[in-house]
Amino acid sequence: MTQILVPRRTAPLKTVGWGDFDRIFDQLWRSGPLPTNATSSTPRMDVAETDEALVVQAELPGFEEDDISVSLEDGVLTISGERTAAAENDEAGVHLREIFRGNFERSLRLPIEVDADGVSAAYRNGILVVTLPKAPAARMRNIPITGAD
Repeated sequence: MTQILVPRRTAPLKTVGWGDFDRIFDQLWRSGPLPTNATSSTPRMDVAETDEALVVQAELPGFEEDDISVSLEDGVLTISGERTAAAENDEAGVHLREIFRGNFERSLRLPIEVDADGVSAAYRNGILVVTLPKAPAARMRNIPITGAD
């Protein structure tokens, strides 16, 4: 018995660039919660700008204040934390596990210069609010217009 090998026709390979990876990850994070077997979690954030400050709100339900860290370095705000699993004696009785346990870290490059000495953070009802006062150079100023003499 003779076998004949026929080459398959395939589409040419496409070069994948960093922009493609960024697009894929952006779509992944916008598509909703991670699957239930995920080993990490990324908090959802809102970033707003007022005349005086940037205000970052991060959803961190179920975390204790001591489990959360906030840092600012070279214009990058980083929020990180850890939630440990409660001691469970009978793993065999678990039917479903969706509550995130483990570490997370989320970094955000700030769009403007801020006054690092004036940064404050407050945590209440599962929402972390970080207030980053604008540096004087980043604040909007009204410039008076005078007539030419």
